[in-house]
Amino acid sequence: MLTATSARFENPLDFDIGKVFFYLFMFFALFLLIDPFYTGYGAFRVTRDLGPLKYTAMVFGAGALFFSLTGMLLKPRNKQAPWRESLAHAWPILLFGLLVLVGSLVARNYLDIKETFLQLAIGILGFPLAVILFWSIGNRMLVARRFMQALLLVLPVVIGWVVVKRIQGGQAFHTEIFLFVPLAVYFFLSLKWRWLAWGVLLSTIVLGIASHKNTAYLVLLVTLLHLLLIGMARRPARDISLRRALVVYGLFVVLLVGAAAVSFLLLNREEYLPSGNVEARSITYTAAINRFLDSPIYGTGFLDTSLVQLYGLKVLGSDTLVTHSDLLDIFSHGGLFGAALFLFGVYRVFFRAVAVLRSRADDQVKSMIHGLSVIVVCGLITASFNSPLITLTIAVLFWFAFGLLAAVADYGRLLATQQHAEPEEGRA
Repeated sequence: MLTATSARFENPLDFDIGKVFFYLFMFFALFLLIDPFYTGYGAFRVTRDLGPLKYTAMVFGAGALFFSLTGMLLKPRNKQAPWRESLAHAWPILLFGLLVLVGSLVARNYLDIKETFLQLAIGILGFPLAVILFWSIGNRMLVARRFMQALLLVLPVVIGWVVVKRIQGGQAFHTEIFLFVPLAVYFFLSLKWRWLAWGVLLSTIVLGIASHKNTAYLVLLVTLLHLLLIGMARRPARDISLRRALVVYGLFVVLLVGAAAVSFLLLNREEYLPSGNVEARSITYTAAINRFLDSPIYGTGFLDTSLVQLYGLKVLGSDTLVTHSDLLDIFSHGGLFGAALFLFGVYRVFFRAVAVLRSRADDQVKSMIHGLSVIVVCGLITASFNSPLITLTIAVLFWFAFGLLAAVADYGRLLATQQHAEPEEGRA
């Protein structure tokens, strides 16, 4: 069980240095993500390989991790330190990351494979980084709030690039969209200035539509549906049966309107929807399925390349392409063993987060859990049809958000436990 710890370190220098490195980590992570001076292939602004520069943010992340851990370990031993329990609860994710790391290093150093899954393994380090930073600072919610605020700060740049490239007939920031559109959830729930909350919501709607990508449309739909469900759940009702009726009716209306919209778009696909690059995906998806069928238990052990040969087809001048589905890669390269670790880890984190949402936890904690949950869910949706998790600049922020979700959920449980214990002590 989580136990309370002192609010602040006795030596403030320890966590202050950690915070400096955290801010440097966020700055470089977002700078490399939006890559503001890069224009791309004409009307298309695609994610590019930044070479060794892509590791810059992780260097400062490692510094934040070192100073935060040092500050906590110098304190008197706490056998049930919250950060230890948060990480222990997420052991399947950490074990999955170790599996990917070992396989990738062997593939690169002994099998001479250049394009490995090393970026996936390094990106997962964002999870423990977020957990340890969260618990190392006296103001527990500070790291989570600064993360959301930093994403909001660069939102105008992302929208600007997306709109400009859309006007030119192309697109920008495809797989990164899941980090920005769901911001509407947290800020709509937490901002007291309602005009600003509505401004954020409308901005994210513009971003989702202007992206002109099927995945972005799904991300926007999930975000708006989540907000709708929260609104219905919070709507005053005389009894629980009326509230349930409102939720069911709202879902019926959403599904009806959604079905009509999907039908219209499918009938007019060539005019309104992006192509989705079906030809290339059919090749990469087939290759992934065949890999899985060849070795369904352990896959390739991540000892293989992350690229797929396209056999005559070229995309952006290359005859090789990533699978365009991180989840298929996890199944085909990790087999049922690797996929089970990944999915079980996701389940364990979300199980605790949902439990906090159903409790009488602090509203700020709940708002943050809602916001981070939608980012992670939309990231997983994106990873089902694209490859953000093997792109380090995107992956590290996804896993950082996931780590924050785990830490905030545990913090909510800790607060609920303390609130429940106080009346008991009063009666004693």
